Amino acid sequence: MAYDRPAGLLAGFHASLPDPETPELLHVGEQWAPRDFFITPHTHHVWEFYVQAAGECRWQSGDRVYTLSPGGLFAVAPEILHTMHDKPARRHHFYYAAIDLTRVFARLPALEEVWSARSIVFTPRAESMTASFQQLIREVSVDLPYRTPGIQRALDTLVVEATRVARGAPTAGSLSSLHPAVWRAKELLDYRCQEPWKLHDLARMCGLSANYLVERFTADIGMPPRRYLLQVRIHQAREMLTRTDLPISDIGLELGFGSSQHFTVAFTKATGEAPLKYRQARRLLPE
Repeated sequence: MAYDRPAGLLAGFHASLPDPETPELLHVGEQWAPRDFFITPHTHHVWEFYVQAAGECRWQSGDRVYTLSPGGLFAVAPEILHTMHDKPARRHHFYYAAIDLTRVFARLPALEEVWSARSIVFTPRAESMTASFQQLIREVSVDLPYRTPGIQRALDTLVVEATRVARGAPTAGSLSSLHPAVWRAKELLDYRCQEPWKLHDLARMCGLSANYLVERFTADIGMPPRRYLLQVRIHQAREMLTRTDLPISDIGLELGFGSSQHFTVAFTKATGEAPLKYRQARRLLPE
């Protein structure tokens, strides 16, 4: 097991073979990269998944260019050459993992047919993979009890969600009592909380008027979208303060707060502790 930070990154880590009992996970990482960060042409002998968390970058395989915005997935089959198309215009944040899917299919054989005939999987709507990636990152980077089963379960969950995305499974059909538009709004706020959401943009993406979305969202969730978004951002800030070494001011900006002061005030009001004090008391980083 080896953790390192590739040269040129702002924050984050790369873990190679993070668990000897889970050889199907060859590497995994979460990284914050500056705008001049560039990944050169390469291949792997297993599938590799990239999910964009913030910012934008462009990947290329063959003659085709794939633009990844927040929530986008770019997955590449074994031995397929791929590279960044150009240097990103702004800093960006992404998750990635190299996975031997054949070993996962031994546990989950129903998934194999979705991947067997594909060489590239690209979709701009893979927000649902964010939570799965975050859980895998947590299991890998924090020394928790039952680490091996935790990593294996998180890895399987990630592959199941990636398979749903690759298959084009609908995401709006909720089995709960939530209105479908509320479900979609909640999904967008959960997985893309760093974006500078305006109510009319959120309503447009959910197919409702702004006023009716607020009414339905408040009735179903118990609070208006703006308050829910703040709650999600504070939750993400807690996670980032404990499991990353990203500067506190950068965490605030990453999560959509207008300034580091705005972030500090909002976080302190929500948790009763300033961000620095919260981090010092709960810091969890791989050695």
